[in-house]
Amino acid sequence: MLLVVDDTVMEKIYHIYDKDNQCVSPCLSEEEFRAKWNHLTGEKEEYEYEELDENPEISQNASYWQTLNRT
Repeated sequence: MLLVVDDTVMEKIYHIYDKDNQCVSPCLSEEEFRAKWNHLTGEKEEYEYEELDENPEISQNASYWQTLNRT
């Protein structure tokens, strides 16, 4: 899904976490997320996900992206 904020196109990205809050699938597109989530929800483990708006201009700056992923 694309989101436009102040004339900037932002895409949704998803992270999937296991019951120990470990990220098992980071930075998934919506299509990748849906496929992975459908597979995981059939398992007995519990999973959670996080949906974020990604600004492509910001994510190109690797040091900033690392900082975002640490929080």
